[in-house]
Amino acid sequence: MAHDYPKPKRRRLQIYSADPLQGNSSGNIVTIDVPHERISHGPVGSRIAVVDYDGSKKCFYEPVDLENRALLKSDGLRPSESDPRFHQQMVYAVSMKVLETVEQAIGRPFHFRGKKKLKLLPHGFRGSNAF
Repeated sequence: MAHDYPKPKRRRLQIYSADPLQGNSSGNIVTIDVPHERISHGPVGSRIAVVDYDGSKKCFYEPVDLENRALLKSDGLRPSESDPRFHQQMVYAVSMKVLETVEQAIGRPFHFRGKKKLKLLPHGFRGSNAF
């Protein structure tokens, strides 16, 4: 007999609350929750696709698997400035939280033009701005 288990409504992920250069100092690591969705390596969900191509090194970094059981149990990867997979996790988590906030403000679901996914490159280039 197959058992149907309730699907989680929220996903908890660790992020830096301020400047990552402050490292793991007190208060700089927080856990936020975002809407739960099935995501593939990247992470790639229904509206966000994190593609970790490093433009300065001309290489792709190993994508994080946020469906991994160990990561699900531990609220994702522990924040680390040196781990590109954590950068991917943080970009996904913050982006999903922003989308959720926008939807609450406008009172309806938000989709990108043509219902395409927003592609985010955490290491697109070396510089002070995101790409």
